[in-house]
Amino acid sequence: MKLNKKYALSVNEGSSALAKRDIIVAHSTATPNGEAWAIAHNMKAGINTAQTYVHLVVDDKECYLVGGLGYVAWGCGYYGNQLSPMQIELCEFSNKIRAKKAYRNYIGLIREYAKKYGIPLTLDTSAKRGVKTHNWVTHNLGNTDHSDPYGYLSSIGISKEQFAHDIANGVGGKVVLSRKPAKSTGKKSNWIKKPGTFILGKSLKLHTSPHISAPAIAMLPKGSAIKYDAVLQGPKRLWLRQPRTKGYGYIVGKDKYGKAMGKFK
Repeated sequence: MKLNKKYALSVNEGSSALAKRDIIVAHSTATPNGEAWAIAHNMKAGINTAQTYVHLVVDDKECYLVGGLGYVAWGCGYYGNQLSPMQIELCEFSNKIRAKKAYRNYIGLIREYAKKYGIPLTLDTSAKRGVKTHNWVTHNLGNTDHSDPYGYLSSIGISKEQFAHDIANGVGGKVVLSRKPAKSTGKKSNWIKKPGTFILGKSLKLHTSPHISAPAIAMLPKGSAIKYDAVLQGPKRLWLRQPRTKGYGYIVGKDKYGKAMGKFK
């Protein structure tokens, strides 16, 4: 598939370090109906603020190059980033036709670059090398807390077994699913008492609950210092809890890529 380089990082942007050729990291965007050009544009535009990006972003029509292939990207925490010459984001669509076309492109690119870098076409095995989801990186390498792309893939009818089959063989053909219930790889999130001070590195919303879509109590400007009394390592973000006169306020301490939104003191 031809790569659109409109939003590719320039030579002085992103990491200049070569990545090891151990894993391909498979993501999904968690941005409903966001197209590849928009996701890639945001990564390029936020390189000096959010500082999160992957190598490729694919939808049903195009694939955009952001980070330099073969080099470290900032998409799945420090440890995973060092091991992956190609990380890829799958755009999420509610329209099943668009979703399946994007998925087909996603599989094709995963297989193409795994072969290019000599990486096994295996999914989330115990081996150190192979195709790994962001979820696998979370539970095996750490420094990130995401579970993608399994939630989205399930919503469009792709099981983990089917995903593994398609990575190994290409899209086409079905697998016989096990009758045993799958073991959950998710970990229950609990608040941990951990007081501290957080200095905002950018303007952030203070929410009424630890959900990114929750109403905002206030928009705090860059440089604001907040006192927090507990942290929550959620499925996508690290949340900080701020005691207030009436209840609590909640703010994102680390984004969905594990990147700190400010300084912890």
